[in-house]
Amino acid sequence: MFIRKFLEPSKVDSVDSEGKFIKVMNCESVVRIRATYNGVFVFESDAKAGFDIETKTPFDYIEITSKASQKLELWVSKHKLSYDALSTKPNSSNSYLVEHFGSSQILMPYDPSQSGLLIVGNDSDYFVGGEGVTKQNGIPVKAGDRYEHKSAAPLHVYIDAEPTYKIQAQTRHELPVGTSSGDRPYWEAGEWGVIGDSTYVANPRGCYFINMVTGQSELIDDSQGEFITAPIDCDGVYCGLVAVGTSKARIRSFDPQTLRYGGYDVTYTLEASFRADQLAYVDGVFYLFGQTNNDAKIYKINKSGDIAKVEMPDLNGVYWSHVVYDESESSFYVLGKDDLVKLSKDLTQVDIVVTGLGVTKRIQLFENHIAINEKGGWKLFNRNTFEKIPLPDTAHGIHASGKVITVLGDTGLFQSEDNGVVYANEDTSFNSPTAHISQFAQIGGLFYFHSHTKVYSFEADVDKSEAKATFRVFKESF
Repeated sequence: MFIRKFLEPSKVDSVDSEGKFIKVMNCESVVRIRATYNGVFVFESDAKAGFDIETKTPFDYIEITSKASQKLELWVSKHKLSYDALSTKPNSSNSYLVEHFGSSQILMPYDPSQSGLLIVGNDSDYFVGGEGVTKQNGIPVKAGDRYEHKSAAPLHVYIDAEPTYKIQAQTRHELPVGTSSGDRPYWEAGEWGVIGDSTYVANPRGCYFINMVTGQSELIDDSQGEFITAPIDCDGVYCGLVAVGTSKARIRSFDPQTLRYGGYDVTYTLEASFRADQLAYVDGVFYLFGQTNNDAKIYKINKSGDIAKVEMPDLNGVYWSHVVYDESESSFYVLGKDDLVKLSKDLTQVDIVVTGLGVTKRIQLFENHIAINEKGGWKLFNRNTFEKIPLPDTAHGIHASGKVITVLGDTGLFQSEDNGVVYANEDTSFNSPTAHISQFAQIGGLFYFHSHTKVYSFEADVDKSEAKATFRVFKESF
C-alpha cells in the first residue's frame, strides 16, 4: 500500500496496516518509525528517504514522528516493493516561479527523485549554497546568469536585501537586567555594539557585557583603560578606542569569550592637540575621527602602522559623536556638530545630507531608512532623499524594515505598514519607562530594545506580501 502523509513537528501519525516491509519513498528529513503487532514491540528506528526495512516478524500498526514539518511517502505491505528503472535519465520536469523575501532562504527543498535544477534570477546578483548561506560563504551568481544544481540536495539562496519584518507587539518580554543604579548599565549614556548574542556597552559607569538571551550583565573591570567606543569587528578581532587625552590614540582589542581585554594594544602618537572621538575599520585600515582646535581631521592607520592624516576643511567645528560605515554604499555616515555627514570611502567626497539636528548621539542604519538619536527622541529619514519621516509619538526606540516602521513611544508601541503614512497603536499597555533614549539590536530571530534600565525583546514575522526577488526554476526528476 502506497501512503502519503504530512507530518507535523513532534506529533504522532499512524498507519494501520499488516506487513513485513516498509520502504521510505520520499521525505525531506529524518523520521522516526515504530512498528508493533497487537501492541507488542516489533521494530523502531530513524529513517531517511530510500530506506528499505524488512522486519523479522509481522507488524499491524506503525507510529511515525518527525521533528520538522514535512511530506512523507512510503510503501507498507506484506510484499516487498521493487522497481527496475527503465532509464537512468530524468523522465519528468516542472517549472516554477519562486519568490524570495530577503537574506538567506531555501529556494528548493530536498527531493530524492530530483535529478537537477536550473535557476535564473534577473532581479540582482545572488549567492547560492546550503543552509546558512551568506554573502561571505556563498557561490556568487550574476543577475541573469543560469545556475545548474546537479543534485537532489536542498538549495538555499542569499540576496543582498533584508527581509521586511513585522514586530509582534503581543510577544513583548522584559529581561531582568539589574535592579538598582549600582548594578545596571545605562545605555543612553554610552557607546554600544552587538557581539554574537550579547551587547557591549561602554559608558561613564563602566564597561558592561550583556547577554541578551538571559539578561545577565557583567561589569568588566580593567584599570588599564576602558573603551570610549564600543568594540568593532576588525577581521575577527574586536577593537575599540581608549581615552588617553590629546596628541595620542590608543586602540586595544577585546575578547568576548573571556570578557577580558588583551591581544592588540597599540598607542599611536599623532599631532599636538588632536583628540580622537570615534573609530572605524574598513579593509584592514583604522579610521580615527577627531579634531584639533575645532578643525575636523581623520587619521588612517594601516596594519603596518603607517599613518596618514586627512584634513576635512568643510567640517570645521565638528564633533564626531558617532560613525557608521555602510559597505553597500562604500560610504561613512557621521554625526557631526549639528549635521549628518556622508563621506566617501576615500574621504574625498563630503556631503552634508541632514542639517539642524542639535545634540545627537547615535546613527542606526536600516535598509531604506536612517534613524538619528537626538536628545529627546529618535528621528527617522528616508535613505535616498533624506526627507524626514513623520512619527506618531516621541520615539524612545525605533525600527524600520521595508515600509514597516515600529516606534516605542510614550503611550504605546506604534506600527506603520505604509512608510509612516498611517500608524496603529499595537500595544497601548506599553509605556516607555523613562524619557531616556533606547537602542535597538537584532540578535537571531529576536528584536531587542534597550530602554534606559530595561531590555525588551520582541518576536517578528517576515512580511511575505511583497517579494524582494523572484527566481525561475526548471526542475528535472526521475
